[in-house]
Amino acid sequence: MPPTSRGLLVYSPAVRDVLRRYRDKADLNAWGYPPQQAGQMRRVLARLASCRTGDLGSAQFQCGHCGTSRLVPAPCGNRHCAGCSFVRSDNWKDDVMGWNVQCEYQHLVFTLPHLLNPWLRTSTRDLYNLLIRSVRDCLLRLHAKHFDCQPGALLTLHTWGQRMNQHVHVHVILTGGGLSLDGQKWIPVDHQLPQLSRESLAAEFKKMFLRRLREQGKRWLASQKTTPTLPHGSRSCWRRWKKRPGWSTTKARRRGSPARKP
Repeated sequence: MPPTSRGLLVYSPAVRDVLRRYRDKADLNAWGYPPQQAGQMRRVLARLASCRTGDLGSAQFQCGHCGTSRLVPAPCGNRHCAGCSFVRSDNWKDDVMGWNVQCEYQHLVFTLPHLLNPWLRTSTRDLYNLLIRSVRDCLLRLHAKHFDCQPGALLTLHTWGQRMNQHVHVHVILTGGGLSLDGQKWIPVDHQLPQLSRESLAAEFKKMFLRRLREQGKRWLASQKTTPTLPHGSRSCWRRWKKRPGWSTTKARRRGSPARKP
């Protein structure tokens, strides 16, 4: 508990403390998650709540010189745990910092409208993969069409917003240029060009994602995998999605290492 300016101690709970206290109050079925996915999420939450508490066992370590021993609670080892995934995320950061492409980098964010959240909850794996592929192919297509090059990109999926609400979006670190399509030279690209404006990126991404989503819906119908909350074949449903706000793209410019803060 860190002290305040007045010398008082303020309790700062860890994530596991919050989960141990409130996870049983989460009605995942009422939020639209299918039973199998809800059960998996409960198991993950239970494991995170048990991390380094002794519920998962413990290990005893003893100093070979003085004989002092210490009992250490076992970690959960789950990739969703902020404490256990720290080493992996730190190694990933070191890899990104090692990029040695001397060019400008662009930070992009592609966001899906919340109208799609019911489908995202019930068909998570299919739609997350579709989202990542759509963002990737949107950028590759625009660069190949207008600049005859293939850029480098790092894509990271975020499924929740800062307010802990479902807010599915993809962060992209994009190189300011790319390797020519014949692989012979580097072609610099100015991200301020109108072909890469926020409006152009959002329009291309929206068109590509909706086209692939409709194709995916047809495959679901053919395999009798339906979603009760939204009609796959409804034309009015597709028209609403096309006109719905929320298909946004944000941009920020940075120089040097892609992992350096702007």
